[in-house]
Amino acid sequence: MGIRRKLLLTFIICFGLMAAISLPLLQRNMDESYATIERKDLTAHMGRMVQSVEVGLQSLRSQCSDWAVWTEMYDYASRPDAAWAMQNIGANAMAPANLSLVMIYGAKGQLISMVTRNHQGEELALPRLLTSAYVKLLSAETQSRAPHCGLMKTDAGLMLTCWSRILRSDSTGDFVGTVVMGRLLDQTLLAKLREQTQLAIELHDSPMLPQGLQLWPAALSSASIGKRDFWSAHEPNVYHLYYLIQDLLQQDVALFTLDVTRDVHEQGLLLYRQVRRQLAWTALGTAILLGFLVHFLVIRRLRVVTNQLVSLAKESTWHSRINIKGTDELGILSSSINTLLGLIEYQVTALKSLTLTDALTGLPNRREFDARLAAEFSRKQRHKQSLALLMLDVDYFKRYNDRYGHPAGDSASKNSHRIRFPQR
Repeated sequence: MGIRRKLLLTFIICFGLMAAISLPLLQRNMDESYATIERKDLTAHMGRMVQSVEVGLQSLRSQCSDWAVWTEMYDYASRPDAAWAMQNIGANAMAPANLSLVMIYGAKGQLISMVTRNHQGEELALPRLLTSAYVKLLSAETQSRAPHCGLMKTDAGLMLTCWSRILRSDSTGDFVGTVVMGRLLDQTLLAKLREQTQLAIELHDSPMLPQGLQLWPAALSSASIGKRDFWSAHEPNVYHLYYLIQDLLQQDVALFTLDVTRDVHEQGLLLYRQVRRQLAWTALGTAILLGFLVHFLVIRRLRVVTNQLVSLAKESTWHSRINIKGTDELGILSSSINTLLGLIEYQVTALKSLTLTDALTGLPNRREFDARLAAEFSRKQRHKQSLALLMLDVDYFKRYNDRYGHPAGDSASKNSHRIRFPQR
């Protein structure tokens, strides 16, 4: 396996390890961040739903307070007049105010009048209202000066209810009674709440919660229609939210549900997929770029070095040099190889000289003589020339050594190649 493949494989392994470690951490951090955002959004949605009902109660409270400080209402509670009641607080008067129930109690808690009306102008059937625990509560609260509001569960359905002490418009006079107003929390009112909140609010008569819900304790602001808690369950793409509705008696009487699409969760998944895809493309692009850089900076130049070394080996010559420019590691390697080649060339030349010449005289030895003689015979045959061989022998040289000593003999031998013969 070549260096390029090894480097690419190393990069792939390193990036794979990095992705195996970083992507799960990234996903976990993103899940935690988006879960926090999702919790805030869900709490805000539930708070907006509850607040919309509270706003309805506040509107009814304001209306009840206005009727309670009506001087003519004060006179009616003091001296009931059926004709006045028919004209001013009857069914026709309730329609513009979008009221479903109007009850007038006297100073002693006795019921003076009771008028009901639905959206079609028909009388509501509330047979158990006057004997319910709500009436007992209203009778006990008739002396209260501050308006009170809450929910009642009636035969006609869940009803927003407020009551206030009746006074003159200048807030003077003795206590003469209490006015009670109610507004059905029916589909018409729910439709308005959905329009105001842009939420898919649903109302269920049963307060039974499904099994396996997650409790969100104290997540909401205080409200008069229930506690601060709500519950949730979720599917891959939607959250199901549940809120228990409590009546004036602090009893669970109904259930609000709200389905919220998991847009934040989907955005988180989409972002994670985009990041993963971008990392993959980045890794691929980096691998390609790394491959080109490794090829041009390393592999290509290494191939040049390899080819030149192979050529030197084939030619069995030490005169050529590696030609790699640069001051990087490959340039230093090339310079070192050239230095080594120079050293080898010097040593080969020295060895060749030692093997072909006599060490003492510096003259060609027998091996060189044989090679030159063969070369001369070859040239003679090629060029059809004559060839002459002259052989000289020094006689009695041992006597010279014996008389003058071996150093003198060696000196004479070294200078023997300088002998000049006279020309004829």
